[in-house]
Amino acid sequence: ISQFKSRRRFRIQRDRGTQDSVFAWHLALVKPGPGDSNSVVICGHLDIWVTDLTARTLRIGYALFPEFRKCGLMAEALSQFLHVEVQTWKIHRVEADCRAQNTRSRDLLVGLGFCRMNESAADVLHLLFENTAS
Repeated sequence: ISQFKSRRRFRIQRDRGTQDSVFAWHLALVKPGPGDSNSVVICGHLDIWVTDLTARTLRIGYALFPEFRKCGLMAEALSQFLHVEVQTWKIHRVEADCRAQNTRSRDLLVGLGFCRMNESAADVLHLLFENTAS
């Protein structure tokens, strides 16, 4: 991971899912190589579900492979998603769930502007991001 950590260059590959309402972003680190050659390593994903197109509401889920955690990559990817794609698509609300014991994920979402809505199950937190710019 140290070879990638110093260069936070990664790309997001947008793949439309099999259903019209599901999209996936594959998070890939790009390691510059000699000349024009680059190596690409998939490090995680960001899944996006369109839950209510009329209300412009999305639900997200995400994961990083263990060796890429604690490097700030998901914070960078989610920040880009919230501040670029959400604005482009004119989304009003983004919802996310995380396990109550997953404090890093909860803190990441809260740090990006998500607010805790409620507990949808005994151990699951429901968080919401409202886009005030749209």
